[in-house]
Amino acid sequence: MQLYDYQYNMGLLLLQRKTWTSQVDELKGAISDSHETLQREKAAHLLELSEALGRLESAQKALELEKQCVLDVSC
Repeated sequence: MQLYDYQYNMGLLLLQRKTWTSQVDELKGAISDSHETLQREKAAHLLELSEALGRLESAQKALELEKQCVLDVSC
């Protein structure tokens, strides 16, 4: 009877291990997908930031030029 109980419990442990292994594999896949999505979004945000900084620089140059024109006209 002890051998049967031992074999039964080992079977349960093996089934539980398969379940946990499957769940771990699913979680690893989900983490990998999330990481890839994060990297894509990070790259997109950096591109948007770069474009916004370029527009800011252009606007600052235009403002300085406008100020210079106003000074030239008023003198």
